[in-house]
Amino acid sequence: MSTTRHGYRSWIGTAGALAIAVGLVVGAPHSAVAGAPASALTFTNRTTADGLGSNPVSGVYAVGSTVYAATTGGLSISTNGGTSFTNDDTTSGLGSTFVNGVYATDDTVYAATAPTSDDSGGLSISTDGGASFSNRTTANGLGSNDVFGVYAVGSTVYAATTPTSDDSGGLSISTNGGATFSNRTTDDSLGSNTVFRVYATDDTVYAATTGGLSISTDGGATFSNRTYANSGLGSTFVWAVYAVGGTVYAATLGGVSISTNGGATFTNRTTANGLGSNGVEGVYVVGSTVYAATDAGVSISTDGGTSFTNYTTADGLGSNDVFGVYAVGGTVYAATNGGLSISNAPPPPPVFPPSAPRDVVGVPGDREAELSWTAPVDAGSFPTSTYQAVVSPGGQTCLVSVPALTCTISGLRNGTAYTATVRALNGAGWGAYSAASAAFTPEPPVTPSISITGTRADVRGRPGVVVTGTTTGLGMGAILRPWIRFPGQTSYSQGTASILVDVQGGFTWDRRTAKTIYISIRSEDGTVESNRLILRTT
Repeated sequence: MSTTRHGYRSWIGTAGALAIAVGLVVGAPHSAVAGAPASALTFTNRTTADGLGSNPVSGVYAVGSTVYAATTGGLSISTNGGTSFTNDDTTSGLGSTFVNGVYATDDTVYAATAPTSDDSGGLSISTDGGASFSNRTTANGLGSNDVFGVYAVGSTVYAATTPTSDDSGGLSISTNGGATFSNRTTDDSLGSNTVFRVYATDDTVYAATTGGLSISTDGGATFSNRTYANSGLGSTFVWAVYAVGGTVYAATLGGVSISTNGGATFTNRTTANGLGSNGVEGVYVVGSTVYAATDAGVSISTDGGTSFTNYTTADGLGSNDVFGVYAVGGTVYAATNGGLSISNAPPPPPVFPPSAPRDVVGVPGDREAELSWTAPVDAGSFPTSTYQAVVSPGGQTCLVSVPALTCTISGLRNGTAYTATVRALNGAGWGAYSAASAAFTPEPPVTPSISITGTRADVRGRPGVVVTGTTTGLGMGAILRPWIRFPGQTSYSQGTASILVDVQGGFTWDRRTAKTIYISIRSEDGTVESNRLILRTT
C-alpha cells in the first residue's frame, strides 16, 4: 500500500510506515439490492469537470438518486445519480474543505472533516440535505477535530477520530443527535486511539483502528479488541468494517477478513482469492455480493467473499487506488484517487425483502414494553436475518436477530399510549413495516391491595354477614380466601370459601352466623391481606 494518501500524514502501523487511507463510509442496507454481476461491470468516471470539489475522492454514499462524495476540496452532492455535482465548502459551514467521509439519513448529512492550515476540521452536520452545516469539535466533546469516519443510528452519532498534537483521538459517541459527545479511547479497551471507521447495529458497535477491530456489545461503553493474533484478522491494522447480522467484514492491511460468529474469529481473503491487492481500504456487502476497495482496484465477490473479480482503470476506474466503495440499486460507486467512478452495468435481476411481520403485540411494564410478533409469511429472496421494532410516539427501537420474535423497548413514558410496528431484514434490505399493534400504556408497578366493608344481613333465611370488597393489582379471576375469628378465639382461621375477583376487581362473600365475627380477606398465597372488620351481634 502506498505511504501517502493525497496529503494525509503517515502513522506507523503494525506493518510499517503507512498513510491513513480513507475506507468506506458504510450505510444501512435499507434501500440496497443485490449487486451487479461482476462480469457485467464497467465504470464511467466523474472529476472536477463534473463539479467534484477535487479528483481525490475519499468516500462516497448514496440515497436514491442523491450521491454524496467526500473530496479533499469539499463535500460534493449530486441529485441526478452522479451525472453532475455541486460542491459545499466552508462557506456552507463545513469544518474544513478536506472531507474524509460522509453518511446521510433522509435530510441529515454528516461530513467527517480534517484540520488544515486554514480550517479547524470536525464533524459537520446538516439537517437540510447539505445546504448548510453546523460544526462539532473538541469543544463539543470530540476526541479530536481530525474526524475520519461517521455513522448514525437514530439520534446516536458515532465519530471516528485520530490523534493530533493536541488531542487524544478515539471513538466519540453522541446520544443527542451530535450536539455533544463522550469519547472512548484505549482506556476503554479500544485497540488504538487512531480510529478510521465505525459501524453500529443496535447496541453492537464496531470500530476499525490501527490496533485491531474493537467490538462493543453495550452501545460503546466498553470494547473487546480483535487482532491478527487472537482472531485471525488478515492484519491488526483495520481500515473499515461492515456487518450484516452476525457476519462481520473487516477491511485490513492484509486482506478482507470475514467472521460468521459476530467477530470472534475470522477467515481471511487475499490476492490468492482474486483480490486486486491485500491492502483493502473499504468493504461493503449487499446480499451475497461483497465489494472491496483495494489499492489495486475494486474487487467484487458474488459468492459471499469466497472468490473475487478485480476491476481497474481498464474497466473505466479513475484510478486503481480505491478508497471506498458503495452499491445501491445495481449501481456501484468507487471513490478513487482520480475521481468518483460509477458503474453503468445493467440492473441486476430483482430481489425482494421480506414481507411485513404480523400480529404485533405490546405488553406494557414500568417505562417499557415487551413486544412480540409473528414471522413474515414471505421471507423474500434471502433468509431473514434481523427484526427491528419501533414504537410511536417517540420512535424508540430495538433490533434482534433471527430466530427471536420478541424484544423489549425501554425508556418509554408511563401514562402514554403507544403502538408498535415491526419490519424484517434480509440480503435485499428492509421489508415493509407491519400493521400497528393495539395501543398499550406503560404504567408504574401497582402494589396489590384488598379493601373490604361489611354489614349484618339475612343470609339465605338466617342471620349472617355480607362482605363486599375491591382489589387492585390482582386481576380478574384471582382467588381470595376469608379468614375469620370468633370471640374467645386467639387466632384467625381460614374459611372454606373460594372468592373470585370479578372483571372490575370487586368481590362479595357472605356467611351465616349470629355471633360477633372478626373478618379479613387474603390472597390465596396469603401475601396480600385486607383491613380487618368486626361485625357485632345486633
